[in-house]
Amino acid sequence: KKARDKTVLRLATSSLRVENEENALICLRVIFDLHRNFRPSLEFEVEPFLEFVRDVYEQVEGTVAETFGDGGGKKASDKRKEPPPAPVSIKSTRSFKVQTECPLIVMLLFQLYARLIPSNVTTLLPLMVKTIGLKATKDGETVPSHLQRPFADMTGAQVKTVSFVTYLLRGYSALVQPHRDEVSQSIVSLLRTCSDNVATRKELLVATRHVLSAPDFRRGFYPHLDLLLDEQTLVGTGQACIETLRPLAYSFLAELVHHMRLELSMPQIRRAVYLFSRNVQDKTLPLSIQMTCARLMHHLVESIFRRRNDPTQADEARANLVRILDATVAKFGTVKPQVKLLLENGKKAEAAELAEQQKAKASQDAALGVVVVVEKVESTETKPEIVKADDDKESADPKEPTELVGFDGTVQTPSDALKSLADTKALVKTLVIGMKTLLWSITNFHGSTQQTQTQQTAGAVPKAKGFREGELRRASGFVQNGVRCLALYQGSECAEMCTHFGEALAVLDPRSFLDIICLRLDALLGGGEPYELAPM
Repeated sequence: KKARDKTVLRLATSSLRVENEENALICLRVIFDLHRNFRPSLEFEVEPFLEFVRDVYEQVEGTVAETFGDGGGKKASDKRKEPPPAPVSIKSTRSFKVQTECPLIVMLLFQLYARLIPSNVTTLLPLMVKTIGLKATKDGETVPSHLQRPFADMTGAQVKTVSFVTYLLRGYSALVQPHRDEVSQSIVSLLRTCSDNVATRKELLVATRHVLSAPDFRRGFYPHLDLLLDEQTLVGTGQACIETLRPLAYSFLAELVHHMRLELSMPQIRRAVYLFSRNVQDKTLPLSIQMTCARLMHHLVESIFRRRNDPTQADEARANLVRILDATVAKFGTVKPQVKLLLENGKKAEAAELAEQQKAKASQDAALGVVVVVEKVESTETKPEIVKADDDKESADPKEPTELVGFDGTVQTPSDALKSLADTKALVKTLVIGMKTLLWSITNFHGSTQQTQTQQTAGAVPKAKGFREGELRRASGFVQNGVRCLALYQGSECAEMCTHFGEALAVLDPRSFLDIICLRLDALLGGGEPYELAPM
């Protein structure tokens, strides 16, 4: 009852300091529920709890040393041989699980009582930043098997603290800014050492994406890109983490590389092109992530093209452009065989959804006792016939639609089939639009005045514009496979896509354009395919 709310809150808060881990967790749940349900009257009872939180964070370094050792010497060796203590023997201020719960409650208190934020952030933030940077072992060492559970509790508490720090970025970024490099370093370190727990890693990746949304803060990750380009750093080594978190991880990585694209080194570009070109062809990733990876590859084209005037990087830069071309053309080749089935399933799915809507309406009418009037025409007279909606259910039920089977053999629901069609259309549009800049960059990579002067000064033969031997046939796959993909679109959409397709080919020099069209004229004109472009 409300009359007892302050008494219960004071009792729970005072008990926190003297109880063990197990009982302290119960006290924390009581405190959370009381503030959530009786918030107007408890504002002036908050300070004792915040003092407890400060004490927890002040002692966390000692807790780490006590649990895992001080990082070397006999004490560390002895600690690694000792089993972890039972929850009933762990003091509340020395508990990682208690520390895990604190940021969520502090976040609630800051949302409820905004006046508390300025005075407490200045004291809590440095302690939290120090906490997320703590390590259980030296770099390169592994945590003993009998300490894996405390280690998981510790990293879980650190991840919750990271989430709280990213929460402060929304309205108090100026206070967090001085700690930018420390926070970024700690997040990358957590990604590398975090246990393979799906929930923990997912929360860490979500918090990391929030950091990227702050323009002044994202630069803290730039020095760590080489580590982040390693998939094991992003998702760990556990199979469940790999299968669940790869879409989120590569979405974050694509956003980071996009912001850094003009500052990337050539090895970083090469690694990024490899990763994202591989992901574009990865059927285990959602189509939306494949599209993000394709868009990121095309965003790198400008950064790569800028290297053409550097003799030490020009050849490798152009080779990366060709790799992007190969990945893009190959994706058109992957989508092409799916077009017919995607269109057929899309039509069936639309019919199934319409039938389901009619069935639901009929059931609703029957439940309400609605009478349906059906008119029959006999000779010249029209006589109304009264039919109840539930008189003949078999004749009223729409015909069951045939089963929808995707290209990979999996059974799809109508909504899945429509989503697959929409996502594939969005992917193809991304690829077609990206081809314009890509084709122009490859064919115009050589031949600039500055390049010619540099090559003549060095006594080398200037390299000509256009495609090299073998590249023309590979580029012609854009016509061979891409034209057929345009059958996915209808009406004005089809007209728009044909325009984009034509604009991509129009950037070619006349000789290359003619060669590509001659090579793939049959594909351009139909080539016996069983489906046609939609009329425009």
